Amino acid sequence: MKNIFIFLCVFVASVLNAQEFKSNWKCSSQRNWIGPEYWSNRLEDWQLNNNRLECINGDKPLRTLHILTHEISSRPSDATIRVKVGRISDQSKLDETAMVGFLFGAGGNGQNYKARSLVHEVSGPGGGIVAVLNGLGQLAFYDNEKNFQLINPSIKSNQSIKVSATSEIELRIDIIANKDLCNIKLSAFDSKNNNTLLGEIQIDNISADRVAGNLALIARQKGQAFWFNDWTISGDRISVHNDRTFGTVMGVMFLQSKGVLKLTAQFPPLGASDPKTASLEISLKGKDKFFSKANANIDNKSWTATFAVPNWETTQDYDFRVVYDLPGLDPKYKYYEGFIPKDPVQKEALVVAAFTGNLNTTGPFAGYKNERTFQFTDKIWFPHTDLDTFVARNKPDLLFYSGDQIYEGMPYLPDKTSGPASYLNYLNKWYLFYWAHGSLTRRIPTIAIPDDHDVFQINLWGANGIKTRAITATLPEHYKNNQHHYAIQGGGYEMSADWVNFVQRTQTSHLPDPFDPSPVEQGIQTYFTDATYGGISFAIFEDRKFKSAPDFVSEAKVVNGNPTVANFDPLMADKAGASLYGERQLKFIKKWAQDWTGAWMKVALSQTILACLQTNTPDYKNDLKLAIPKNTYPTDQIPVMDFDSNGWPQSERNKILKELRKCYTFMIAGDQHLGSLIKHGTDEYEDAGYSFCVPSIANLAARRWLPNTTGTNQLNGSARYTGRYLDGFGNKMNVLAVANPYESGKKPSELMDKAPGYGIVKFFKQTQEIMVECWPRWADPLKDNQFDGWPVVLNMEDNYGTTPQGWLPTLKITGLQIPPVVQVIDELSGELVYTVRARSFQFAPKVFTKNNYTIIVGDPGSANTKTFKGIKPLDKKDKKDLEVKF
Repeated sequence: MKNIFIFLCVFVASVLNAQEFKSNWKCSSQRNWIGPEYWSNRLEDWQLNNNRLECINGDKPLRTLHILTHEISSRPSDATIRVKVGRISDQSKLDETAMVGFLFGAGGNGQNYKARSLVHEVSGPGGGIVAVLNGLGQLAFYDNEKNFQLINPSIKSNQSIKVSATSEIELRIDIIANKDLCNIKLSAFDSKNNNTLLGEIQIDNISADRVAGNLALIARQKGQAFWFNDWTISGDRISVHNDRTFGTVMGVMFLQSKGVLKLTAQFPPLGASDPKTASLEISLKGKDKFFSKANANIDNKSWTATFAVPNWETTQDYDFRVVYDLPGLDPKYKYYEGFIPKDPVQKEALVVAAFTGNLNTTGPFAGYKNERTFQFTDKIWFPHTDLDTFVARNKPDLLFYSGDQIYEGMPYLPDKTSGPASYLNYLNKWYLFYWAHGSLTRRIPTIAIPDDHDVFQINLWGANGIKTRAITATLPEHYKNNQHHYAIQGGGYEMSADWVNFVQRTQTSHLPDPFDPSPVEQGIQTYFTDATYGGISFAIFEDRKFKSAPDFVSEAKVVNGNPTVANFDPLMADKAGASLYGERQLKFIKKWAQDWTGAWMKVALSQTILACLQTNTPDYKNDLKLAIPKNTYPTDQIPVMDFDSNGWPQSERNKILKELRKCYTFMIAGDQHLGSLIKHGTDEYEDAGYSFCVPSIANLAARRWLPNTTGTNQLNGSARYTGRYLDGFGNKMNVLAVANPYESGKKPSELMDKAPGYGIVKFFKQTQEIMVECWPRWADPLKDNQFDGWPVVLNMEDNYGTTPQGWLPTLKITGLQIPPVVQVIDELSGELVYTVRARSFQFAPKVFTKNNYTIIVGDPGSANTKTFKGIKPLDKKDKKDLEVKF
């Protein structure tokens, strides 16, 4: 019995001890990343230096450093939180609005801890309570939900407590249970003078709900602010969650293609003397016997390590781990683990999950000239746990993130100086992407491409990589209230070339090597390439980089992509010399279209669809202010022009579509916010391929397609807005399905009513059918429905929809293991008509003139081909056979 009692005492003591937290901020060199137990707002404002934590830029709004592993619960128990503080420098005067101390109750107890960790300065519920030593030397409690009002103006210390670069003050909070309420005492001690009590204040009868939530250190002071050390947290009121750490590897992306595996591991910003190499170890799945496969250096700007493994064994499932040992950290942080599946080439269907617009937060944002306060409650849509859970239930084989993985203004304004802080500012937002979606990307192959917001621009017309022009003093009338957009109307990149390359490295360095690696203007690198996975060949494009800017059409007076001239004729916008994908990517398409090695179907991945599927009122100004449509169909909506879409320039758009249809390409993109499926037309309706624009993960704009005219050639039972239309630029398209915004009844309505979600595309290889699914963010695929009009099943053959003028003899193929690739060449023009893999060993080639044709059957470019010349087309299909024996 005595032994049992001793055991229980030891057990209870260990549990209580496990609740205690002690900071360890010893560091061999300065580092902005504080450690895996913390999240800082913002990354560039905090650092480890001189074996302590420092807030190096504490200007408004409030800077916060949240602890991830410990939180305050609503249990009726006590807790004590201590930290030592001091000034970094006395060179600047301590502002009376300055403060240093604690934030507690941040985000409340019912929110995801990752969302709570974004709380800094808040206007509204979820802000928590601030307990600080302020710039007047007073101890005080402020309400972070009510614009920093004193919780009780009469409760603040009267004596002035001096904090300087030479002082060391311990601040202490005691949370004392008082039935269903609690009392909170804030004390200050002189750590250099026998912990002499300098002052204390107390507030009583505080609701347990106001106290429960995240706990953070805070600082506010212009310029060099405060240092911290010896942070301790203890007491039964503290809940411990040691599984909530983040780092040292923040996330990974990987992709295998054509026998090569590439995996990029994202690290935090490391110190100058920290190790700069990492290794990749793999094990056959479930065997737990790892061996080293590759080593890689960590780039000291993007903080990425890219592992390239040739001769990858594609028929095995592997567990992997990225190994990195950061001195001073617990060895448990040494490994980041994941799973690399075998190439699903044998699966009946390859399942692709596609996303766009990873918006984490929304307004209203109020407050400061150069910063933002933060609205919590339903304004934080991070970390997208609902969406990722539902995506996983679709069992995707491949993930495609089409752009806007970050938004430059969310949850902090961007630093556009292109200096060191700009790199950290981006990384802070990029880490949020991995914090949200890393559970998917660590076990599912991924393709990601950056869009305009990723490079800190509202819109991007890359103009072959030029630098944006400087804003001039004299502005045209239509730009006077929109100087930012005036700067980018001429095209190019606002940020430096080095910074743009850094962003691209974080998102695309795991992709196959670029088709043409020659940089564009300023030395900005390219990444357009192709990948083959699961029997599907993917072309990966860069829409923005080569596209001309709207000042090519100066008479339209475009602002934010929209012409401001009334009744502007869209045909006037189609000017010779305007670029869309550029000649280099057109060359890439032509080569890719003919390479069917290991592929049953072809898919183009891009940022934006080749159309402008938007309606608005004729006098529209800002689609961010569009109201959610009510139950009645609006009568004032017309197709509009948005030069940010790939509906412009029209001739270049048609040229791209005509090249893509030569390999029967299906297209997936995002950017436009509006889930939609259309069939493109160039010279005639439906003569080109299908495009699927996936809905945004979250939307600010309630963009819609609700034209006031009814589409022609509709399918029976289709929605009014489907059928044949001309978009705002006069491009032909057949609209098959649209996920328009509507009053969903789901909460939060500001998110759910704007039709957020994701796309699922299933490629059935042997039948060459394509199932297109469009899922609302809130829908459980095991029990709920998709958006109205989905799913849609398509046939790959219809991606070349030009009306045939004849048929070549039906090919009857023998002697091969799988159906061959068929090339058809017009002998009069010498042009390739198309290259496609036959669905079976019997194939009837369609043609579009009465000329003679050459047919190449087999594997183009290899010796295993048969060529037939001078083949005349027939008027009808299946009237003549051509035996092809291998």
